[in-house]
Amino acid sequence: LPLLSEESKAKGDRVSGSLQDPLLPVGLGAGGGDKVERLSKIRDALLKAVDDRKNGLSETFSILPVCHASTTLREFQALHSIDRVRLLRPLLNPATASLRRSLGSTTIKAVSTDVEVEALDVESDQTLLNRAAASLTRRYGMRLEASLNRSQVMAVHSAIMGKPFTLLQGPPGSGKTRTAVWLLNTLHLLRFQKYYATLSEKAWDDARKKLYQREAKRRRGLGFEITLEDDADSSTTIKLTRQMSLDDILNALDKSSSQDIVVSPKPHILVCAPSNAAVDELVRRVVNTQFLDGDMQTYCPDILRIGAAQYKRAIHNSKKGGVAVSEATVAAGRISLDARVKHFANMRGEDAMRTVEQCKADMADKRAKMRSLRRTARDFMVWLNALKKRAEKKDPHAMLSEEEWGKIWVDPANPEFTHSYHQLLALKKDIAQLMEQMHHIDVTRKRHELVAAQARGELSRENVMAALEADHLNEAQIVFCTLSTAGSQIMMRYLRRRWDLVLIDEAAQSVELSTLVALQHQVSRCILIGDPQQLPATVQINSAAARLYQQSLFERLARAGHKVVMLSTQYRMHPAISSFPSRHFYQGRLQDGPNVAAPAWQRPFHQERRFQPLLFYDVTAETRSKTGSRSSYNPAEAQFVVTLLKQFVENWAPTGSNAPQKLSVGVITPYAAQRAHLDRLLKEAMVEAKRQDRASNGWDGVTLKVATVDGFQGGEKDVIVFSCVRAGGRRGIGFLADIRRMNVGLTRARHACWVVGDSRALVTNVHWKAFLDHCKTNGCYVAPEKIKAVSLGML
Repeated sequence: LPLLSEESKAKGDRVSGSLQDPLLPVGLGAGGGDKVERLSKIRDALLKAVDDRKNGLSETFSILPVCHASTTLREFQALHSIDRVRLLRPLLNPATASLRRSLGSTTIKAVSTDVEVEALDVESDQTLLNRAAASLTRRYGMRLEASLNRSQVMAVHSAIMGKPFTLLQGPPGSGKTRTAVWLLNTLHLLRFQKYYATLSEKAWDDARKKLYQREAKRRRGLGFEITLEDDADSSTTIKLTRQMSLDDILNALDKSSSQDIVVSPKPHILVCAPSNAAVDELVRRVVNTQFLDGDMQTYCPDILRIGAAQYKRAIHNSKKGGVAVSEATVAAGRISLDARVKHFANMRGEDAMRTVEQCKADMADKRAKMRSLRRTARDFMVWLNALKKRAEKKDPHAMLSEEEWGKIWVDPANPEFTHSYHQLLALKKDIAQLMEQMHHIDVTRKRHELVAAQARGELSRENVMAALEADHLNEAQIVFCTLSTAGSQIMMRYLRRRWDLVLIDEAAQSVELSTLVALQHQVSRCILIGDPQQLPATVQINSAAARLYQQSLFERLARAGHKVVMLSTQYRMHPAISSFPSRHFYQGRLQDGPNVAAPAWQRPFHQERRFQPLLFYDVTAETRSKTGSRSSYNPAEAQFVVTLLKQFVENWAPTGSNAPQKLSVGVITPYAAQRAHLDRLLKEAMVEAKRQDRASNGWDGVTLKVATVDGFQGGEKDVIVFSCVRAGGRRGIGFLADIRRMNVGLTRARHACWVVGDSRALVTNVHWKAFLDHCKTNGCYVAPEKIKAVSLGML
């Protein structure tokens, strides 16, 4: 926080103007702990800094925040605690880790070093896959293979093998997010089936234990009936006081749970991404598509979004300025931790108390049903035991003794006597479902007990809200948050359950330190999904050290030889557009899907030479620099883009009330100054068309977005116009030299990608020269002498 004098508190450009004056460093205004305490320390530092000034200061000062330091601090804390990361060994030695197939107990020596590493019982991937997928139903496996292509299925299979790290590369348009949702579905289903199995096995073991108790009492002559001690309500009333710490409250909640429904934990999966937008898009897909269970029934797991503050900002901005809130943001807001806790915060104490009493009544009803199911289970075991004894006699017609038949609860002549294996499974399923219902009732009771305790004055509101946040975090089966939020106070302090695994989307867009923030939660498995061929994390400083810092964990592991599964079919780009990126960026491994190769992917406007699927317009002009900025813009190039789009929308954009879906158009450029210039010119063109009230102007049939290339990563449009800006051949091509930015810019379009640039500048870069050669070879190049004809609509 720099200290600024009152004189420099100007509106608008106050930052750039104020930073010209001498700055008085005050302190760090971010991090954990109490906010009032932090601000008090800053105030004390301010007073001390002013006192230390030799000339004495009497004027009023203001504090200007420079940047948010939370993410940097969390990265530092993660690095500082790296020795506690369970994946430390494969992190430090990825080449050796990539050879691992399963954990072993012996040791071997690395070939080129004296370091002993943990050896592995080498198993084939197929063995690991068979073991992991054993509990998946055949119907689920068939649906998975019918819904995904071969490389996507391979990606899912690779991720469920249980290896420390799994790397999945998703090139543009390859269905990365779709694959991620299916992957989450499969991982959750595997974990939930294990949880469900423990439910039924626990109930079965309880029934078996009671059977032995009954048999022992019968043999002692005490008869068949016994008291089932664990059938009584073993839950306890929560006793809470204001003097209790948060940990004490959470421990009290745990102890109050009914002991006969405490089982193996449910799935607990952490899903992260570098940005809120990427996290929200995954949330939207999961919420909208839902998951499939082994019987092909849809279900939605208990999912939680942490750190959805942008939802509140989006709602505020939409009310204030009429800005539409994205569907992904709305979906994330609905399942956010804030929304869940707010529901309880707004609840009246008497309503909470009524819910607690209702939960107790519901639990009593479920316990009665459980006693009945357990009796059925025990009697069924007696029947199985009798069958076994009969089989041991080897004579199929031999009759059991009266004593043996006396153990059976039904008449042998009754048709219901013939139990089957499927009936056994059905009984176990009924028990498991009932135990799951009891667990849900127990969780609901505990949460409302907290609200009731606050209403009675036993707990402060602050502690109740904190306890509710902790309970939701630990009960949720899939938690979504940004990588930075994974190191927030709620995650570091409230988390009481270990994550089964962490899945990181857009992993190639985050620096390795950001990834460490998520890995510090003692996870033993990590799935990285991303594309190193697209834009990396943004690092402002351009130096060798900064480039190393910018490197993602995905990229480092891949370079070290770790296996990468690439999604090899793209479903976005017209073949004319995808041809160059596939060959130049992905070594020809990215194939076209049947949808884009079909004639239906062609568009009527492709018949015009100036609107073909791929074109490079060679516009020679001069680049300018924005005053007071390092950003560049090219007025002539921008004007050509506007002219080209005006011609396009006037001739080909859908119009009229019966028009089909609107055409989506994106105008992208590497430079913020050019983006602003294009945005202004295009808005002026639309206003002019509306003023002239031309029914055929076409703009009403178009959705338009103007953005930088970096801001457009992950997006796609029907038509993309890529303004390169840089002109001439003397000063290089700046941002355009990054092959990853080039890849992103050329792969956003579905049906048309029109690149506007100056070949004199671009030819100085080997990658852009290759693109120009490709365009010339395939008849996609429009020479400078024909640009005027295009502007006149005569090409």
